[in-house]
Amino acid sequence: MAGRKHKLATALARMFVGGDREAKEVSAIMTRMLVSKAHEWGEPIGEAAADLIAGIVLEWHRNGTCPVCKGHGFRTVAGDLGESRAVIGSQPCRACRGRRVRNFDPLFPVERIGLARWLRDKVERETALAGPAAMRALSLDL
Repeated sequence: MAGRKHKLATALARMFVGGDREAKEVSAIMTRMLVSKAHEWGEPIGEAAADLIAGIVLEWHRNGTCPVCKGHGFRTVAGDLGESRAVIGSQPCRACRGRRVRNFDPLFPVERIGLARWLRDKVERETALAGPAAMRALSLDL
C-alpha cells in the first residue's frame, strides 16, 4: 500500500492495529479531505464543522452496528439461551429496517448529507485497502 497515494488507508491500517490513539490522525486526514471536497463541490465548510462530520463518520464506521438488533437485522426476542445469545425473529428490526447498521443520514444536517455520504464511501473504499495490511501487521505478532 503506497503511503503517499493512500494516506487515509495507511492511517486506517495503523488505527486497526494501534487502536484509539491512531484515530486522531485518521480524523484529521478525513477533516482535510472533507474541506477539500466541499470546496471542490462549491459548498465551503469550516474546519470545525468538517472535523465534527469526520468524527461522526469515523464513529459510525467503527461502531455502526444497530444497537437494537445487535447487527442481526431482525427483531430479537429474549430467550433462555443466556445473555450472550438472542433468539432471532422473522420480522425485520424496526430501528434499522433489516439493514443491520444504524441509520446514517439523520446524524447530519440535511445540507451536509452529500458530503457525509461521500466521506463514508471514501472510508469504506480505503478500509478495503487498509484491512489486509492491518491483518498482515497483526499476524506478525502471533
